[in-house]
Amino acid sequence: MAADTSAADLIAQARAANSMGRPATAEQLLRRAIRVLSRPGATLEERQLRGAAVVALSSPVFERRGLGPALEVLAEADALLDGPEGEGVRTLSAVQRAGFLARGGEWRVAVELLATIGRHNPWLTRRQLVSVHLNRATARQYLGDHRASIADLRTAIELAVAADCPDLEFKARHNLGYSHFLTGDVPTALRTMAEADRMAVDVARATAKRDYARVLLESGLADEAAPLLHEALTIASEHRLRHEVGEVLVDTARLELLRGRPDRAREAASRAARLFRRRRADGWWVQSEILRAEAALARGTTPAAARRLAQRLEGLPTESRSVRLDALLVATEASLVGGDLDRARELFARARRAPAAPSGRLRQDWLAARLALAAGDRASARRRLRRAADRLAAQQDRPASLDARTAFALHAQRLVGLDVGMALEAGSPQQVLAATERWRAATSRLPSLVPHADSELEDLFTRLRDLRTQLLTSADDARTDELATRVADLERAIRHREWELADLGRDVRPRRPALAAEVAAHAAATDTDVLSLLATDDRLRAVTIDAHGTRLHDLADAAEVAEHTRLLLADLAMAGRRLPGGLDAVVRRSLRRRTAELRALLPVPRTRSRLLVVGTRVLRSVPWRLLPGLDDRPVVVTPSLTAWLAEAPRPAVPPAVVALAGPDLDRAGAEAAAVAGSWGDGARAVAPASGADLVDALVDADVVHAAAHGHHHEQNALFSSLAMHDGPLFAYELQRRGVRASHVVLSACDTGRAMMRPGDESVGLTSSLLACGARSVVAAVAPVADDAAAELMTAYHRHLAGGASSADALSRATAASAHPEQARLFCTYGSDWAATTGQVR
Repeated sequence: MAADTSAADLIAQARAANSMGRPATAEQLLRRAIRVLSRPGATLEERQLRGAAVVALSSPVFERRGLGPALEVLAEADALLDGPEGEGVRTLSAVQRAGFLARGGEWRVAVELLATIGRHNPWLTRRQLVSVHLNRATARQYLGDHRASIADLRTAIELAVAADCPDLEFKARHNLGYSHFLTGDVPTALRTMAEADRMAVDVARATAKRDYARVLLESGLADEAAPLLHEALTIASEHRLRHEVGEVLVDTARLELLRGRPDRAREAASRAARLFRRRRADGWWVQSEILRAEAALARGTTPAAARRLAQRLEGLPTESRSVRLDALLVATEASLVGGDLDRARELFARARRAPAAPSGRLRQDWLAARLALAAGDRASARRRLRRAADRLAAQQDRPASLDARTAFALHAQRLVGLDVGMALEAGSPQQVLAATERWRAATSRLPSLVPHADSELEDLFTRLRDLRTQLLTSADDARTDELATRVADLERAIRHREWELADLGRDVRPRRPALAAEVAAHAAATDTDVLSLLATDDRLRAVTIDAHGTRLHDLADAAEVAEHTRLLLADLAMAGRRLPGGLDAVVRRSLRRRTAELRALLPVPRTRSRLLVVGTRVLRSVPWRLLPGLDDRPVVVTPSLTAWLAEAPRPAVPPAVVALAGPDLDRAGAEAAAVAGSWGDGARAVAPASGADLVDALVDADVVHAAAHGHHHEQNALFSSLAMHDGPLFAYELQRRGVRASHVVLSACDTGRAMMRPGDESVGLTSSLLACGARSVVAAVAPVADDAAAELMTAYHRHLAGGASSADALSRATAASAHPEQARLFCTYGSDWAATTGQVR
């Protein structure tokens, strides 16, 4: 009996080691247990325990040496006991075999092996029954039977809780999240995975991190997925979990393709293919080969090589419907590149089933449009592209976070290139503008973000506010480093929680994209020239609309302009500091030179009194009113012409006005009082003002003015903030209550700056206000002196209250300013606005 107890202890230790990702230790412990149980004259109980140990041994063998050796170990276990005495061991062996076959890609066989095992089985422990449902769920995921997979996982969770198996409960909850991802419900997937991740259980998390990274990839959050994949690869490599190494490499290849780096994608996919080939994991080898083919097509290949790729993809063996669909879609693309249109049509017809993932449906739209275009049917191609643009907008409406909304546009880049490329080929500025508007800042075509309350977020923001305040006042370097680490951890937790929240149940009707004729008519009616910029095919281009018509301009290399903009913003930041006299003069000369060079590059029309600018990512955060020739005109910068044309509710007459003062600004209180005084009895000043005061004002007032320090967070613009008396108020927090104020003035440094994502999606304080309901925002893109801001804003509100529009009022106040260069750092964003007539646009 002592031997049995010793062997049982070794088996338990081995299972724990295997669960924590230490297969070598687990294998060593199990072989010791098997030796103990192999003595002559062993009892039936000892022989059955030996069989269980041999079955358990197959798991670390699989991790270290692959499918073949693991199946050989299970065959040895099956032969240990004959007849009814060995039925329990053989049942356990069948469960393990099914799990290995599922991981190796033989999903249908795995399901068949496990089909007869329900919630109760006399030969299996409760823990083993949990594994049955886990393994069957995994196999059903790959076969596309997501409803049955989710049912298995819910049963697995119940059984794991009842059996007190937290490690298996963790796996079941995590896999349930992944099943939601496979059905296209990304927010629920992230939320469910996060619930699993918060479990205090000691398990290896390489697979969990990889799966979470893949969901982030589907969300378009490639930069956030990258470190998770790197961490998963490190864990799997350190513990010699070779199969998991291969799985991480597969998703690394997907990441690099999404980032537009096909050489790196091909390298990762090739490594994975070699690894899975050696391990006889054919299902995963097929996925690696598909990604290798995608990388080859993205790098560019000859028509003959592309035709060979298509043939090879057709012949890849797989039981998974989703993997088969991927193979057919990539083979369709290869046939198109190879010039075999008939074959491409045939392959695409076989791929009729829509992918579950929204990004996969966009890829299908892209291929359908390319097929139509190859056949000369430009009208059908445009229809498919319009449908895809609406699909993109509808998907972007699902998350309750501007971060997640804007990120998804990454998946539409090939569609944008095809659509705008067709228009450029036609040479029509009207078509180029219409195609650009279909994809530009798609979130601006959506209803405002729905306010959401979440107690977990409330707590996280409170803690972050406190830590940020401590960090600002800390003089101890060691303490500062510790606080900075904790701030970064909290910011990460807030982002993850935001991704988990969804706007569900809305009947989404994205606004129809603006047409050139509509824009031209409204521009004429409002005496506005239009400069709409776009970056595509590595070129910066523009469409202008003025009194002479609509024209298309090819301007410059996009990368060179982006670098010029980066240097200009660096000069702006330096110019806002107190520098020694000589250095200050050098910086200001450089700034004047760069703004002049940029102005010379741009075809700014000047046939009307006003100017509307639609920016693009290579010109992010440009101080438009600082450019020569733009300083004496009313200027509005809008995320899209579609947003500019949108109707807005008119404010109350007279409007409710609230002016708020933040801390550490000598003139903030006086500025708030002067602003309120400009509007008369309908206005009030709040000094000192808290973050709650500002949020309340944004909900209750028509016009909100905030005089406070601003901070632009370059790494994540949604953590840009306004300093209030109880700590910083972050852009993220605006989404919790929404914004009713139609016009917001941020008399603060850097609050007009933004991070620009693909699709020219803007993220920052100003864009958050616009996404949450504001129609017009005045903000600065660089540091502004306190006295200059107070002087400008007092005059600005006097003109605004007198009936001038926002852009006119800003232009008039600037003309009379004692600090004109500082005043020109402010601009009107979104739409123009007037107190008596509503939105001017």
